[in-house]
Amino acid sequence: MRSGFEHHTLNFARAPQRRLHHVAFELRGAAHMQESCDLIARLGYIILWGPVRHGPGHNIAIYHRNPDGHLVELFYDMDRMIDEDLGYFDPRPWHRDRPQRPKVWVGLSRDIWGVPPAPECTEFAR
Repeated sequence: MRSGFEHHTLNFARAPQRRLHHVAFELRGAAHMQESCDLIARLGYIILWGPVRHGPGHNIAIYHRNPDGHLVELFYDMDRMIDEDLGYFDPRPWHRDRPQRPKVWVGLSRDIWGVPPAPECTEFAR
């Protein structure tokens, strides 16, 4: 689901139980991501997944657990819907198809590049 111009703001998934999957925070860009990774490492937390470029939203992301054990995503470069009536996303220079039109992501690759999630990141088990 989307509210505003973001590619997605809230996602729902079928699961055996009701719970929060993860929370995400948008960063300013690559330099801010690097500073965040440095801070996460200094504090002794482990990056469980990433950096990775997701397929849906095309954002660059990393994942770690906060002190309470919740999964946290830090990301930048999320696609934006610039005009609802036009039906396409704001293109980025690296896109294979331009303009970037909405897709049904079921059956498509979750990620464009990056390493798979760590085994202890069970929320993303395939």
